[in-house]
Amino acid sequence: MQAVSTSPFNLSMLRKHNVWYTIKDGNWSDPAVWIGNGTKRYSVPQLGDDVVINHTVTMDVGTITINNLYVSGSLTTLASPQVTLTINGDCQVSGSGLISLPLYFHNLVLNGYNNIIPYAGFNAGSYSTVTYNGVFDQAILNIPYHNLTTQNGNKYQVADITTLGNFNANSNYECGSHNLIVNGTSTLGNLSGGIFSKSGSGNILLVGYAQFEGVNMTGNPNVELRGGMLIFGFNITPGSGVFTFSTNSQNIDCTTYLGGVWNASIIVSGAITVTLTGTSKFQVDNTINGTVGGSTFNNTGVLYLGYNATPMTTGVFNYQYSSTSTVGYAFNGSYTLPYSTYANLAIAGTGTKILGANTVIGQAFTNNGGFDTNGYNLTVSGAFTDGGGGGGGDFTSNAFSNILFIGFAELQPSGSIGFDLTTGNPNVEFRGGVQMYSGSPIKTGNGIYSFTTNNQTVNFGAYNNGSSTANFLISGAITITFTSGATIPNFTGTLNGDNASSVFDCRGTFMYQNATAPMATGKLYCNQAANTFIYGLAGGQDITVPSDSTPGYQNLTLNGSGAKRLLGNASVKGTYTLTSPATLNSNGFNLTNP
Repeated sequence: MQAVSTSPFNLSMLRKHNVWYTIKDGNWSDPAVWIGNGTKRYSVPQLGDDVVINHTVTMDVGTITINNLYVSGSLTTLASPQVTLTINGDCQVSGSGLISLPLYFHNLVLNGYNNIIPYAGFNAGSYSTVTYNGVFDQAILNIPYHNLTTQNGNKYQVADITTLGNFNANSNYECGSHNLIVNGTSTLGNLSGGIFSKSGSGNILLVGYAQFEGVNMTGNPNVELRGGMLIFGFNITPGSGVFTFSTNSQNIDCTTYLGGVWNASIIVSGAITVTLTGTSKFQVDNTINGTVGGSTFNNTGVLYLGYNATPMTTGVFNYQYSSTSTVGYAFNGSYTLPYSTYANLAIAGTGTKILGANTVIGQAFTNNGGFDTNGYNLTVSGAFTDGGGGGGGDFTSNAFSNILFIGFAELQPSGSIGFDLTTGNPNVEFRGGVQMYSGSPIKTGNGIYSFTTNNQTVNFGAYNNGSSTANFLISGAITITFTSGATIPNFTGTLNGDNASSVFDCRGTFMYQNATAPMATGKLYCNQAANTFIYGLAGGQDITVPSDSTPGYQNLTLNGSGAKRLLGNASVKGTYTLTSPATLNSNGFNLTNP
């Protein structure tokens, strides 16, 4: 026979929202400490319950999650276990009440928004972390902090805040007009969209290493750093206050700066060294200066100057501290470059930046603005990019000089002038090849374009509205491979070598408009790949016999006007075109076209 209970149903037998009160001092896990409407089934507070502390209670349980907490007594911890106290509702301390986390790495997680704790009502100890984790707006309490973390929702200060340890703003965080002091490390904002903001005045002191991931300081605060900073974010806009680096030598690590504007001035305070590192562009649209002669700013990164003022007029500016150092002149207006050597150089902004001396660039040179050699020699040991994806790229030479591109030269100007050397007509030497792919004119000028030292490629991918009037010289026993795209220039200068083994290998469409036979010294290859060689001068021209292992032209066009004179027997493997009024002068030789 089965026994059936006939006792009246009691609601306390169901799990529900209970309220617990302390009746004596003791440990959280001690049932004798508690009284409440849940005692018929549970002996201590459970998940989701409200708790009222009127005595001294020691949390001896590792994980405690409750709804509301009201403390007029004392809630404290031991050295062990590590306690995480999560409060989903109100956390309020009244009278002489105290929440104390003096020992070990304890955590207080606040998910509610109606929190009231007086400054004297909280002891953070030397290791604890307070986390504001609510999905809605939460005010940051004016209490002592060791570590402070915010997550989810929007958080805002209502008073000055100081942390003895670390600060991690992994949510939207607003300082307002209040001060913030962090004695440990800092993370300001996050890559997921959390923004650290300061819309009002006031100061920020970051003593430890600070990571800037999302920052927008429209209040233009003054910020002091003593442990260096990492810029790693999509939106870094620090305002136009003063960023002072003080006390310790430190780094500005610009790893990823993908959005925002740096309008703040930078001060190196005292006899310390601040070093810019990283591979992302750090453009400072304000001044950089020191306070004493020993203040030093080392640039090993990518420093763009967006303000027309010499950095570190007080102190030392090591602008090319290493081979990775890049100096960019990005402000608007004309300017004479102050140095004759650069590790890497970049030009941007409006106006023309001009050389003030013969200049050597040890690595790369990128021009996305206006640049003129100003009659001085220029040597670029690494890659040269004129225009390209950065736009701009007006490159000129107002007087004769010598230009040497040792690395690959990429001419892709898109400015109003383009690449135009027709005023100074400098000589240009290439050792690593060149590509001309332009939305703006490329005008070579009448100097000598020599290709030396290495086999290389000359690519005319897109050549719009330009002119090639320079004399092309292949110097030494090297091969120059010519390729082209849809638009090509008319080559009106000479094409020649200075060595019997100098080779011009045509693999594109080459419009030659000079009376002198191409490659009179050296070898002309016209049968290595699909190509068309055009003799198109409005006048007589001599036709070179190609020197390929299987001699002949792949395709040959004679146009313009005047007589085109053979200098030997020649053949055309593909298409041969003779356009009147140009004529062919066989000169006693044969031209065959199977």
